[in-house]
Amino acid sequence: TSYSALASKYGDAHLINKERWSIAVIDESQFIKNPDAKRSEATKLINRASSLALSGTPVENSPLDVWTLAEFIFPNLLGDREEFDTDIFLTDLALHRVRSFFRPLMIRRTLDDIASMHPLPDRIEEVEYLDMGRERRLEQQQVLSASVTPQSRFNSLVMLAAESHSDQDEPTFKSSAKYRRLRMLIQNAIQSGEKLIVFCNYKTAMNFLRDSIRNEFPNIYCDVIRGDSGS
Repeated sequence: TSYSALASKYGDAHLINKERWSIAVIDESQFIKNPDAKRSEATKLINRASSLALSGTPVENSPLDVWTLAEFIFPNLLGDREEFDTDIFLTDLALHRVRSFFRPLMIRRTLDDIASMHPLPDRIEEVEYLDMGRERRLEQQQVLSASVTPQSRFNSLVMLAAESHSDQDEPTFKSSAKYRRLRMLIQNAIQSGEKLIVFCNYKTAMNFLRDSIRNEFPNIYCDVIRGDSGS
């Protein structure tokens, strides 16, 4: 579930807490570091035997942030909020005590640790510029000559480049230089037995892309992940 769904009035908390879980794992745990947030309260009420918090933001802004995270991982470890001392002076002795205290609770891995365990090939970036067709150039001129604000003109140009312009339709989309080039890449990938991930900035282009690929390449699997409800 998400933090917002867990904390909402008609959200997932009542379903989740019907069970006693062996372990509750939360990702992006910095989202619960505000002890007064509803999501923090709801997360700490999960009926669980043990807890694991994951975060790519290991350095917090204040001792209270650390207390809130510790309260999820190991409730009552640092005492009540009222008892917890937030006036911590950073001395060598204080840092040593904090490190010693949290060492059994925290596992921190650096990028170097991950790279040595799971070496990845170098990422290769290739920027390819495509010439617009005649229809696109006419649309571009219309956008440039329109009596609108500079910001509106800029947004329209971006959407035009992303194949998500307001006048877009499927035949126009399929005739675009971008789609024709992508079609070649898909054909190459099929022949090589490879997989492709294509990123889009706008849902309009994503929908056209899905339908066009499904129609032209019926023997391959193609779907979208949009992140909105129901997809």
